[in-house]
Amino acid sequence: MLVNRCLVEMLCMLTRFVLVVLPRDVFSVLKRFIPLRLKQYLTKEVMRRNKRQGSTLIVKDGRKFCVIGEAHFIQVFYNGVYEERLTEISRLLIDDGDIAVDVGASFGWYSTLFAAQSPLGKVIAYEPHKNMCSILKMNVDVNCMGSIVDVRNKAVGERSGGVSFQSGASGESALGHVVLDGNVRCDTVESITLDADLSGYLNNVSYIKIDIEGSELNALKGAMKLLKSKNQPILQIEVNDAALELQGTSRSDLLLFLTDCGYSFYMVSSKSRGSILVAGDCDTATDLFCFGNGKYSSRISRVLGVGSRG
Repeated sequence: MLVNRCLVEMLCMLTRFVLVVLPRDVFSVLKRFIPLRLKQYLTKEVMRRNKRQGSTLIVKDGRKFCVIGEAHFIQVFYNGVYEERLTEISRLLIDDGDIAVDVGASFGWYSTLFAAQSPLGKVIAYEPHKNMCSILKMNVDVNCMGSIVDVRNKAVGERSGGVSFQSGASGESALGHVVLDGNVRCDTVESITLDADLSGYLNNVSYIKIDIEGSELNALKGAMKLLKSKNQPILQIEVNDAALELQGTSRSDLLLFLTDCGYSFYMVSSKSRGSILVAGDCDTATDLFCFGNGKYSSRISRVLGVGSRG
């Protein structure tokens, strides 16, 4: 038993050195020789320990992140990137000087990405989970982006007030969601509408990313002025049918609402060649990029004719 523990300690120390200390290009070569199950175990174990030690990780594009022990962070910790194709598309669609909004900012992958793309602009990041919001602020600070990213510990919905919010299973804050059942034990957090909270930016927001576990339609309903403004921001929306159902809505409700607001939909291509985004019926797409008729609509040309580098 003691020998096994010592072996695990040695492997964890080695893995931490490879994952956190070595340059990313060296690690990308070494990881090919590590068996998958061992990689998964060691990554989780090192993440758990580094979380206690307050380690930071430098990812492929040079940004830094505090290491957290949540499952969704494993791909960042191991691959040096999170949601690679979505990241690539977002980077192509944001210009310096843009005002971008991140609804459901989590640990700040997209908030800091937007800030890196638009250092002369502004990012407003909403994260209702108290602990995750603290991590988000740390990641903004460690990247020296505090003057660009405005972190707000609030939920976003159809109306202002207070909402019941519950963390995901095993405390996974990335899976936290608004709760409609009054009998479920949860926390009460402040909720705002985008129209009210961003009243000073109604015609200047260029990009809105929304990933809030089924409450996307409610957030959009609270942003009618933004969505129907003369410039109509680009939308990046996660679509989870099961999560939408828990919130009393559906994919068809979401698409109908966006159509009424004058938006067209594109989904991430499943092909390795050709455009990154393609038009489609979007019946099964988990992520949508939506373009209106305002001044930002022309940016669609940047991704329709660009093949993925992934």
